[in-house]
Amino acid sequence: MSKTILISAAEISGDRHAANLVRAIKKLDPSIKFIGFGGEFLKKEGVEIIYDITNASTIGILEPLRFLPKIFTAYNKMLKVMKDQKPDIFIPIDSQGFHMLLLKKAKQLNIPAVYYISPQEWQWGTAEGGKKVVSLVKKILAIFPEEETFYNKCGGDATYVGHPCVESVKQNTISRENFIKKNNIDSEKLIFSIFPGSRQQELNYLLPLFLETVEEFCKDKKTLLPIISVSSPKYKKKILASLKRFKKTSIKIYEADSIQLIQHSHIILSSSGTITLETALQGIPSVVAYKFHPITYWFAKTFFSNKVNRIKYISLPNLMLNKKVMPEFLQKDANVINLLDQLNRLLDQSNRNKIKHQLSKLKTKLEIENAAEKAANSVLSVLS
Repeated sequence: MSKTILISAAEISGDRHAANLVRAIKKLDPSIKFIGFGGEFLKKEGVEIIYDITNASTIGILEPLRFLPKIFTAYNKMLKVMKDQKPDIFIPIDSQGFHMLLLKKAKQLNIPAVYYISPQEWQWGTAEGGKKVVSLVKKILAIFPEEETFYNKCGGDATYVGHPCVESVKQNTISRENFIKKNNIDSEKLIFSIFPGSRQQELNYLLPLFLETVEEFCKDKKTLLPIISVSSPKYKKKILASLKRFKKTSIKIYEADSIQLIQHSHIILSSSGTITLETALQGIPSVVAYKFHPITYWFAKTFFSNKVNRIKYISLPNLMLNKKVMPEFLQKDANVINLLDQLNRLLDQSNRNKIKHQLSKLKTKLEIENAAEKAANSVLSVLS
């Protein structure tokens, strides 16, 4: 009989990475049936979507409250699927808070689990936290070398399979000529890309700041073409409504593959997250910013200061290189003045070259052959 894999992606970036994994597994074993949580990317791969909570992804304390009913519904739906369909394996993708709860239930039901993009206990957590993850899973597909080492030391079975962004970047390149033609872009313009995030809270806190910065930055730079990326069709209406308030600068909307936009960008302004790694792997100079709800930030700084103080950087490239290569700003420091200052610095070729040189080290560190196939084989080894 064919096997059934239950897969769960609770945010947009996870949905994309999950889809790549499903595609790779299907190449090796087309008979496997996939069901689970996800969005448009998993759906395109033929996964039977039970529920979509990708637009309910949040970071913080207060931020998840508005989505609690949806998250509670999702949790109960997943439990029902686990009990009724008894999948052969459960693969959670990222989203530690939601998936650690489900992993406990999967273990109680004797459903083996393979965690892909596991909790970042290895970066800012503890060995105790790592052991909790290990106790609930059969295998961890590590996307960083340090992650593999950490979880194996915690007594787990972790295999470094490579970061999915590396392969995505390789697979989605396009010539400048074709990109410009495809997206109706003036070939004389230098592209200034804006990535305000893939979560609702990021759009709430970063989109107004980014648009104000863009309008000020571009007012005397006629060679730049600002393009804002829409991470999901769900956010297009909100972004268009925000653009109406900024009429001095014409900002183009972009809804296609973010990696191709990054490839042909001159400079980038982005939220923290997966997008920073995609920009780093392509060597594009970027300025990064992030904001939380003020109460969430105060609560974290007040009651979790030891943990917060261990986090040296907010962007993945800086974390991995242990150096502030990409200019980044958090909370109050994420303001128009600081963003403008760093964006202007990125226009200087010598500064750009220094950043590109540092980012090339990250690409060398994370590059691995056949990452998707390696991840797929690791999953199948648990199924056999």
